[in-house]
Amino acid sequence: TVSQVITSNQTWTAAGSPYIVSQNVMVRSGVTVKVKPGTRIRATGNFSILMESGAGFEAKGTKDSVINIDTVNFEFYKGANGYNFSTGGGSFFSYCFFKGNGLGSLRTFALNETSLLISNCRFWNSYYAFYCINSNTATAKLRLEKSIFEGTKFNYGYVLYTMGNSTELEMDE
Repeated sequence: TVSQVITSNQTWTAAGSPYIVSQNVMVRSGVTVKVKPGTRIRATGNFSILMESGAGFEAKGTKDSVINIDTVNFEFYKGANGYNFSTGGGSFFSYCFFKGNGLGSLRTFALNETSLLISNCRFWNSYYAFYCINSNTATAKLRLEKSIFEGTKFNYGYVLYTMGNSTELEMDE
């Protein structure tokens, strides 16, 4: 079970799986959670992993060892350690399978003036895959590379919802 507050850097591995999120989890400023290939993360309800200003999350699966994330929501507060497209550092998700719960108003990712890289990921049954909030003065970039968005027969929702004027979206394949 993941603790309610993460105060030091952590590495989550397949051997330690599954990581159970049974309450909202706060990742404190300056702390990074790194997730290794094959790891499984599962929520027991509508719970989020919240990144404070300066906190980050790096999930790096592989083609042959995907990270499975079951009904966990991620929220990046303003100032969180988002992805830096100039240096290639910061928060990112690659080769992850996100299983949503398809319910209205739930967000797999809530980004508040935070940039993020999503690469080779699959989203299934998400209502809001990405919910981006930006002020008129800040610009955040969301880059989606080689990712798939699917739903159930009766699913509805949005791959991307933005609020504010400065969300830059880049997509390929």
